Amino acid sequence: MQLLRLACVTLIFLAGSAMGRAAKLVFVRNAATSAADQSQLQLACQFYGVDLKVVDDSRTELDSAFAVVKDRDTVAVAIDAHALKAIDRRHLLESLKRGKDAPAPLLILGLTTAEKSTLLSEWSGGVLETIDRLAGSNGLDYMVGRITGVTDELSGVTLPYRGQAPYFLQLEDGVPVEQIITIRQGDAELSTLIETEPDRQPIFFATASTFERRNDRNLPGPDVLDAFTANASALLFVKYAAGDRAWHAPQHFANLTIDDPWLREPYGDLNYAGLLAEMKAHNFHTTIAFIPWNYARSTPEVSSIFRGNPDRFSIAIHGDNHDHKEFEGFDSVPLAVQAPKLEQALARMDAFQKLTNIHFDRVFVFPHSIGECRILRELKADNYQATVNSTNVPMGCTRPQDPLFDLRPVTTAYYDFPSILRYPVEMKEPRAMIAVNEFLGNPLFFYVHQGFFARGIDAFDPTADEVNAIEPRTEWHSLGYIAARLYRVRRISGSEYDVLSSSSSVDLRNSSGSPIAYHVTKKESTPLLVQAVLVNGRSVPYTAKDGYLHFSVSVAAGGAAHAAVLYTNTTNLAAIDIGHRSARVYLLRMASDFRDIWMSHFTLGEAITAWYYENDETPLRLLSDLGILAATTTALVWFLVTVLRRRRSSGLAR
Repeated sequence: MQLLRLACVTLIFLAGSAMGRAAKLVFVRNAATSAADQSQLQLACQFYGVDLKVVDDSRTELDSAFAVVKDRDTVAVAIDAHALKAIDRRHLLESLKRGKDAPAPLLILGLTTAEKSTLLSEWSGGVLETIDRLAGSNGLDYMVGRITGVTDELSGVTLPYRGQAPYFLQLEDGVPVEQIITIRQGDAELSTLIETEPDRQPIFFATASTFERRNDRNLPGPDVLDAFTANASALLFVKYAAGDRAWHAPQHFANLTIDDPWLREPYGDLNYAGLLAEMKAHNFHTTIAFIPWNYARSTPEVSSIFRGNPDRFSIAIHGDNHDHKEFEGFDSVPLAVQAPKLEQALARMDAFQKLTNIHFDRVFVFPHSIGECRILRELKADNYQATVNSTNVPMGCTRPQDPLFDLRPVTTAYYDFPSILRYPVEMKEPRAMIAVNEFLGNPLFFYVHQGFFARGIDAFDPTADEVNAIEPRTEWHSLGYIAARLYRVRRISGSEYDVLSSSSSVDLRNSSGSPIAYHVTKKESTPLLVQAVLVNGRSVPYTAKDGYLHFSVSVAAGGAAHAAVLYTNTTNLAAIDIGHRSARVYLLRMASDFRDIWMSHFTLGEAITAWYYENDETPLRLLSDLGILAATTTALVWFLVTVLRRRRSSGLAR
């Protein structure tokens, strides 16, 4: 009976719209509206999944727009400052009222020195006097205030200001106002985004944009800090206005990954038992990016630590042999050679799991650097969940033109496969990077090598503490756990949600007190490769349209469901040779072990290792260089000993 009910509900969901009715934001513009200000609002609405209805300030369009403003699906209104004089203030504020609920907020943006002070004072309830502008932009920082429900994880954070000379708001002394973003110039703090509530109507005022977006998308490009600060006012406002009707991550996630170690104690500067104590004390999780070649080398004591603490330790896949850049350009290593390595890596990890009884995640971390585009197609075909690397743009590929690209660490621009950006722990402006990603709902992926712990096994504690302080709800999990939750949700109604997933694996959790219907959409340009969509192990119907896959899942109150998109794959892992057939790879792995496990304990060894990474050496070249150094040193010692012996013999003869 329960299965019949689930099937009926699923068919009803599929009969409806694949994506539910989105929230709306009405934007009133003027012929003089800045393209930069409008594009900021468009980007924020696109990021949060809010439909933007743009109207001109002509009388005809304004009359029809007021009907849309009154609609309950309209969550906010934005007006360009140049269009204020055409708006009936009293009529607009009346249209923003929502009965017993709070009124929809209003944003007045694009404020410059051209605005009349009388108009500003009228709309702000006497808070705003005039607009001024600084002469330059050197030495400026963004300061984010502490406004409940608006600034969230950004509260009290300093962000780098990378724009031109900014405008700022001149405020009336002694009038209560919420200063959301200010520009710090020396000891002075100058407002660029404020909120005031005349007659209990939330009205936000934002100065005109002074940021210039980089046009050449083939350059390294703006990072998340650049992208956020350039659009901060619009992003803050739209998120606040739309609430749970905006795309949002249902949880906050973080992970620390250590590349290369196998399970022995210690592995260079990494002590597993010591790290476990730090994880428990400072609440974080560590994934070992495990080299499949090492599948049969794990020691019983470390394996026991992993089995006993799956909430703290996990395993992901790091290459196959890790023989330097085994997944570099196809001109060096053809796709026909690289693709079987992905399957051999899975076969070896399957053997590792049987030997140790330790689960591994089908998440791939490329050695040294991410491979070319087509290798992501192979990862997808082999039913990997995702790839996580120091760049999410495959080798030889251009960055996506989508302006949202820089705001998210996850992209499916390459064969619809999740490619995820991770950060080195020792990065620039870590507090700002953490705060911005938490505010945007982005998972945080950090990575190090064993040498990071040369300063002490507690080396990561300050970063973990920073993350947990900025967002105490952060959940630290494995790469596979997070990969199954790479989705955004938005509420359509009280019991229905849209889900936009990046991954083929989707874990849904309903913490509410009533059943929820989730309408899942996943980018899928090759639906013929889809073998099945499973929900809790059972096949469910799905549709494919316009490059997207759609299916629906019903989750009971307090329940959970796992959905998986499976791709056709006939690989028999048991038939794949997982042996160590290459003497070259064996020597490489032994040289790498010697470097990490033994050389790391000596100052000279650390210096050689640092030189190795700085000069992009290979283990064989390093071994050769060390051999030459050893031979040269031996020859020099032999020469000195010979000279001393001859001198001594000559002296005795005399």
